[in-house]
Amino acid sequence: FTQPGTKLGEEQESIAKKLICDYIKGAKQSIDVCIYELSEPEIYNAIIEAFNRGINVRFVGDSENMTFSGYIALSNAHIPMVLGNSDKIMHNKFIIIDDILLITGSANFTYTGFYKNNENILFIRNSSIANYYKKEFDNIFYSGKFGTKKTPFEGFLSNTFELEGYPTKVFFTPYYSVQKTDEQIIYYITNAQKSIHFAIFSFTHRDMASNMIKMAKEKGIELKGVFDKYWHTGNVYSVHDWFFDSDLDVVFDGNENVSPHNPYHGGKLHSKFMVIDGKIVITGSLNFSAAGAKDGNDENVILFTDPRIASLYEEEFLKLFNLGYNPIKDAGGDEANEGEVLINEILWAGSKSDSGVIKYEDQFIELKNMTSKRINISGWRIFGLTKKSYRIRLFIFPKGSYLEPNEHVVVCYSTNKTAFYYPKSYVFNQLYLYHSTDQNYVYLELKDPKGKIIDKAGDPNLSPFAGGRGSAFQSMKRIGSNGLLTSSWTSTTTANNYVLHGYKNSTFATPGTD
Repeated sequence: FTQPGTKLGEEQESIAKKLICDYIKGAKQSIDVCIYELSEPEIYNAIIEAFNRGINVRFVGDSENMTFSGYIALSNAHIPMVLGNSDKIMHNKFIIIDDILLITGSANFTYTGFYKNNENILFIRNSSIANYYKKEFDNIFYSGKFGTKKTPFEGFLSNTFELEGYPTKVFFTPYYSVQKTDEQIIYYITNAQKSIHFAIFSFTHRDMASNMIKMAKEKGIELKGVFDKYWHTGNVYSVHDWFFDSDLDVVFDGNENVSPHNPYHGGKLHSKFMVIDGKIVITGSLNFSAAGAKDGNDENVILFTDPRIASLYEEEFLKLFNLGYNPIKDAGGDEANEGEVLINEILWAGSKSDSGVIKYEDQFIELKNMTSKRINISGWRIFGLTKKSYRIRLFIFPKGSYLEPNEHVVVCYSTNKTAFYYPKSYVFNQLYLYHSTDQNYVYLELKDPKGKIIDKAGDPNLSPFAGGRGSAFQSMKRIGSNGLLTSSWTSTTTANNYVLHGYKNSTFATPGTD
């Protein structure tokens, strides 16, 4: 496991990188490299040195990554290379040395992979497993086919091996016509007896998520998870919303060791693993996604049943989990009673300028404190049910969010190039309230940190109660106590001072005021 720490300067020397270099330097016959990203000089220089001393070296990579220094160096050294999968990505990260040693896991061979991200890397000395990986390598290398264009190699379904006396399974994707890797993983999820612990960079697979949550809610399985905070909060396909809104024991990772030169480098929980019942480990290059399992990525998954391996992964999981934070439970927000804060106004229509320019995404939700007391709404959330499968939107108010007595707060799509400006606004660029075909209704729930519903608005079975898109775009304004009733809403007919000039005659809304 890599040791990036939690902030800049805390990273430790990479034992994994040193071992990889040492094994490459010690190769006697062959080195087969199948890697998505390669830019660590010590590794690619060791590969080139091995090639120059007569070792049979081959390389398989992703067709879009020829800008990586490692790809360029290997190409310049005339190492045989096959690149592909322009439709998706060749996402594998493995090396086979002398047909007996397999190195695989979640890490790309980059500086951020070894020093800045949380990763897991496996070294497996087993000729049967190594040769099974080599069959996949050969299948790609000799056919030049990647992703959904690949056909299964001979012996593809003979994918169970004995490792130190324990059954070990290997899965390659996609090959979906003969082996559904995601369904194999779901099988182990639904047969859990005690616990499911996961740490994941990218999680978008609906069926995996729903089965995990079902096992926790209906079967009492202990479900704990760690999500990479940057990827999941910035991606509309993420399922973290489901887990957090289900009040499960999940956290965002605590790795803040980001490169000072590039905020997108480092600071990631890039591992992809699951531990079931403290006995089964599922890991590899595969994120929990349809793209990884069936839609075209080249991936590998390895499943261990050795409790000794599981104990190591459990230890790593607990470390990651304890360093993480739950943005709902750990934010320190107040509990409240139903009706103390209301969903007071919803602009689902978008905005329209007086010159006729329409911005459908320019939406907002307004809350109002109905009490005479200050309420800490840190960790409160607005949950929106949607019809579109990947739109399961959840906005969580960050730590330090307050509503003064009778004060309003706005959650908006953007504060840039918008029709509105209200000082107390929170930007949520995944706000998705209405679409005429994908989601022809409005329904929202407001919850406190304990998951208590403080207010509801709209109906998922009916068209929006008010507001509209006509000669003017109008918000729906609260006029009654029960937000589930049509009679509690009306269409706004004026624009207040927080609607900008150039919109006041064509966008009727009153953000920040009654």
